[in-house]
Amino acid sequence: MRQVLKHSDKILFSEIKDCLNNNQLLERCDLSDTDYFIKFSSIKNAEKNDLTFFSNNKSLKYLSKSNAKACL
Repeated sequence: MRQVLKHSDKILFSEIKDCLNNNQLLERCDLSDTDYFIKFSSIKNAEKNDLTFFSNNKSLKYLSKSNAKACL
């Protein structure tokens, strides 16, 4: 993931997908390689082109209300 974070304006999904695939972490995704993210954000504060994540079941309740483009 370090390589992906070097960009200052947009992060292409194709770059994230490569990283996830290399680590056998990508199961299913509806995004295209040309989709992009502007920034990483918390699940509660994510906006339209943000990438967010959750690490425990407590965060699942916020997933349906999140405005993030994608969640890991």
